[in-house]
Amino acid sequence: IAVRGAKLRMTRLADGQWNSHSLLPPPHFGTTRPRLKIDDTTATIEFGTGAGAKPFVLNNVSLQLVPSGASNTSEPSCYLLDGNMAGFASKNMTVKGQIGCGNGSYDLTVNVLGMELSPELVATLPGAPTDKLHGIDFSGRANLAARFCRTSATAPIGWSASFKVEREPSAL
Repeated sequence: IAVRGAKLRMTRLADGQWNSHSLLPPPHFGTTRPRLKIDDTTATIEFGTGAGAKPFVLNNVSLQLVPSGASNTSEPSCYLLDGNMAGFASKNMTVKGQIGCGNGSYDLTVNVLGMELSPELVATLPGAPTDKLHGIDFSGRANLAARFCRTSATAPIGWSASFKVEREPSAL
């Protein structure tokens, strides 16, 4: 299945589910699960609808999803995911890992290179303490590596992250 130039709006619902959860597993015709290739797509991700909640917008999304395990079964299994995108104030983002179909499991590694740090960026993060940042001016550039995983839709999300922050010297 090839998707080009699509616009996807993903919203986290009040029950914690995402409105996009029904996209996996994708439809198939016959006994094999399809490969998916997504190119030049825009994804808008909304974590909440509260006051000040701002969506993340990812541009130039390119993803490949390849069925994992036995390819001649119609049972939902998992997909190997590999992709890159721009957005979230960064030069480049990559994502690799595995997404379970039907059970809500995943194990993903996200790398963000050259993310521009600013009060405006922090204000877009879900649960950010924007009232405590009022009047604080900061900037910098960061590289981030994060891993997110869970074993089922009802399991807690496990995560780990490492990052490096650099501050460029101010021009006089």
